[in-house]
Amino acid sequence: MGAFFLFGLLVVSILTGLIMEQGALNTQQRSAVTAGAPDLTAFLSFKRAVQGYVTANPSVTGSIPLSSLPSSETEGATSAMKDVVIRTGSGTEIVTWWETSGARLDDLLAAAEGDRAIGISTGQNWQTPYGGDMGPLPVTVPAGDIVSFVIFTGSGF
Repeated sequence: MGAFFLFGLLVVSILTGLIMEQGALNTQQRSAVTAGAPDLTAFLSFKRAVQGYVTANPSVTGSIPLSSLPSSETEGATSAMKDVVIRTGSGTEIVTWWETSGARLDDLLAAAEGDRAIGISTGQNWQTPYGGDMGPLPVTVPAGDIVSFVIFTGSGF
């Protein structure tokens, strides 16, 4: 009976070590992606800042100028990063996109830790590696650009 207990303890210890090692490896990979590409971080910060601005100003529509967003949250953002906010009967649609090569999508998704609202524009539609064709965009985004599309619903939106 004592041997089974020791064997079980050994198995649990090995599994715990493997899980901790994998977690450390994942953290190192994320850090390497974001440290090596500040423009990826800049786009993710820009996207968050736009969504935060809409949350704070739920009646906003149109394009939010970069100068209206907190500079502390948009460091590194460029004029290649765009946004449009559209109010509809079912919510507030927020489209942010980045005029860059869609080939950077994998690195961006790794930096975003799997954000499933990021994909590639096909012009009128968009697609993600997770969901395939996600349907139409409310605005035309140049084909090949990285795009994020979310809809805010609820009180005020």
